[in-house]
Amino acid sequence: MKNDWTKQFKDKMDSFQEPVPENLWADLCGQDGIIPSHSGKKTHFPYFRYAGIAAAIVAISAAWIMLISAPEEALKPQNLMAATDIPEAIEEYAPEATNHAIREPYPSVTNISAITQAITDTPEEHNNQKPDTNPHPGKNAPENDEINENRNNSNVESMPEDRECDLTLVPDYSSLPLEKAEKSRFSLNISVSGTPGSNETASGYGNAISAASDYAEVTSFGTNPAADIRMFNRTREVNTDTKYFQPVKAGVTFRWYFSDRWSIGSGIVWSWLHSKQTSGSEEYYCRTTQNLHYIGIPVNINYDFWTGKHMRAYASLEAMAEKCIAGKSNSEYIYNGNAGPHQTACIKEKQLQWSASAKAGFQYDITRTAGIYIEPGASWHFKNGSNVENVYKARPVNFSLGIGARFSF
Repeated sequence: MKNDWTKQFKDKMDSFQEPVPENLWADLCGQDGIIPSHSGKKTHFPYFRYAGIAAAIVAISAAWIMLISAPEEALKPQNLMAATDIPEAIEEYAPEATNHAIREPYPSVTNISAITQAITDTPEEHNNQKPDTNPHPGKNAPENDEINENRNNSNVESMPEDRECDLTLVPDYSSLPLEKAEKSRFSLNISVSGTPGSNETASGYGNAISAASDYAEVTSFGTNPAADIRMFNRTREVNTDTKYFQPVKAGVTFRWYFSDRWSIGSGIVWSWLHSKQTSGSEEYYCRTTQNLHYIGIPVNINYDFWTGKHMRAYASLEAMAEKCIAGKSNSEYIYNGNAGPHQTACIKEKQLQWSASAKAGFQYDITRTAGIYIEPGASWHFKNGSNVENVYKARPVNFSLGIGARFSF
């Protein structure tokens, strides 16, 4: 019985609750100085906190976008000297490298970010340099507009991020004019040239027989072969056929350029003139072979009107004086188909042989100092009053073609 009462009392006390006075918590806080964290009423979470958090996120995002879009402005330290002092700063940090890489005048430096990265990431041995104590580091720096303008007007290769910074600056000389290699002023020419030959047929006797005594004055047969031919042909028709072979010229000349295109030249030229003449009738005639050797001194002026990488074209005007230094004729007399006597004579010519020519030359340079060339042209030989027959008198105007090698130095 007793136990039942105790149990019942305990069960009632377990579910017993006494209502709290309405101002009890406020009285307690007022007495002890405690600020309540929340009131007894149901509170709502303030929405302005959401707005503040969103504004902070937007501000952080905007700052990050500005850093990405303008990294040069963001990375530019405030304690750097003016852009015009950068070469001195680089020379101070790396004197040995810059002595070989930088030459006066300094090339324009517009890549501020690359120079900033180079200065700020110096090796450890340069970390002991004293910092700049200038209280106004940006006072002497150029305006931002000027820096941006220089940056836009130049094409500077950016520095790779994954490579170690190299303080050796390589100047950009692509905008500077390239110096042309100095043209050789002297050249030595070795040439060979020739002109077309000529064939002529005329009535009468040639020089070999005309110069002989008249057949009527000959007292005995066989004393003068030329007079014998004239005597045998006194009732026959006689003609003279002359064949002038192609003249051959070889020379060594030099040329001197007194400007980039104009040059003058001179030298020495050897000429060989060869001809054959048959004079008389079909039964009685004289066959003469003639060889003449000339030495000439030319003087020419040349103009290079086109120059390529390995080729050049030029025009030339030349005057030359030639002197016959040796001449020889060999005459063979034929009597009714049988060989008769032979005569050999020396040919002398006192007069000078003058000529003028115009040529166009094309040269191909095999190396820098050696080349080959071809020179077609035309020449005119003036009359000199000599009775020596040669191709110069037979064809005063003649065409020539020369080839040769030219060595420049």
